[in-house]
Amino acid sequence: MPHVAKLLFLQLVTLMLTNINASAHPMGCLPAMVRNALAQANSACGITVISTLRVGARIAGSSHVSKHASCHAADFTSRDYSCVRRVLAGYPGAMSVDVATAGHIHIDDGPFLRFAHSGARTRHARGGPAGRQYARRYAGSSIRVEERTP
Repeated sequence: MPHVAKLLFLQLVTLMLTNINASAHPMGCLPAMVRNALAQANSACGITVISTLRVGARIAGSSHVSKHASCHAADFTSRDYSCVRRVLAGYPGAMSVDVATAGHIHIDDGPFLRFAHSGARTRHARGGPAGRQYARRYAGSSIRVEERTP
């Protein structure tokens, strides 16, 4: 019976994602953790996805390839960002926290990270090898890095 419940849940998530601006932005290519986060935010708060796959996308101000280029990220808006922050507080991937500056929330399937597109530039990296590697990469820059244990 648990298998049937899981299948029903996945069908519900697929149906919900189909209704989130699906004609403009592909959802099927997103990793499951991103799709599930979008579904949770949509059911609790109502969201509009404004970007998923952007072939050739680069991170603004750098030469680094964006997670959008490989459909591992989504940007979305909501009328109730406090609701979205509450619902996605435990999201295990990367998520932007500066809605006022960027006008949207960005989430992706990277390691735990809360970041600002501009302004404060505080970055939190999950403990462990990936978090320490991320922290070392930005240690010499103007970005303040805070390592966090899970």
